Amino acid sequence: MEIANKIQVRQAIFDDRSRITQLLQQARYRHYHVDWSLPVDWLGSAGFVVGEREVPSRREGETALTLAGCLAVVPDPVPVAWVRVAAVAYRERALPLIEEMLEKVVGPLREEGVSQIAWLAVEAWCNDVLRQLSFERISYLESYVKDNLEIPDVGGKDVKVRPATPADFPILVAMEARALDGPWRHSQVALEQAWSQILSFDVAEDDEGEIIGFQYSMQGQSGAGHLVRITVDPAWQGQGVGSALMRTALEGYQRHGLRHASLNTQADNVTSHRLYEKFGFYPGGYRLPIWGLNI
Repeated sequence: MEIANKIQVRQAIFDDRSRITQLLQQARYRHYHVDWSLPVDWLGSAGFVVGEREVPSRREGETALTLAGCLAVVPDPVPVAWVRVAAVAYRERALPLIEEMLEKVVGPLREEGVSQIAWLAVEAWCNDVLRQLSFERISYLESYVKDNLEIPDVGGKDVKVRPATPADFPILVAMEARALDGPWRHSQVALEQAWSQILSFDVAEDDEGEIIGFQYSMQGQSGAGHLVRITVDPAWQGQGVGSALMRTALEGYQRHGLRHASLNTQADNVTSHRLYEKFGFYPGGYRLPIWGLNI
């Protein structure tokens, strides 16, 4: 594939590692949404491509190839693939280059069962580009904060909560599939990656020892415990399971000497908002648009 100024788009390979790292360090326009991974972890996947352009070589009359951009679109799990990494060296080439890179990955992603590409617009420059590429805004990611770690008496059922083990992950993945729409589900790979980096990871059980919910948290910025996820099995929602998991998470933050708490949630997830507000969380005034493109 070619665009203006002889930029060619191809699949990224492991040998591109150092050049991609350099591009991500130097590019003025870049996007990161990597969660527990590093950008180069996806090298070799069909959804990771680079755009190269010819530049004059130090040898007179010869040219060399340099990276003008890169894009990593990762299904985890299908049917949604998130744009994890994007970078373009020059603003004026952002739209045509990202368009070409997207075209390069759409076919392979479809073959993997992907029907939607999602993009969390962490950087403002993305929004104009995404509008022009026919992405539609599907939601917002909104921050919630809690100024202290006091645990209010919210009542509810006494639910057994224990530390999770890796053997629980297949059950948690199946629960996520029942409880959440495509863009918000975690795969087993994502849970395994989080496991090695989290502050706490707990599951709730019913009286027969069946898992009915889970939470995991990480240490955030400035002494905050950051709640990454609470998921409750749909059959148990509204019965105090979420409250039990929230209480356990806050107790864990206290034991680690943290001072306050934070979390991110979808702006339209009203049910979760009620749980967070019951425990003293409130909107932190930070919102990021989430864009989607059906393929």
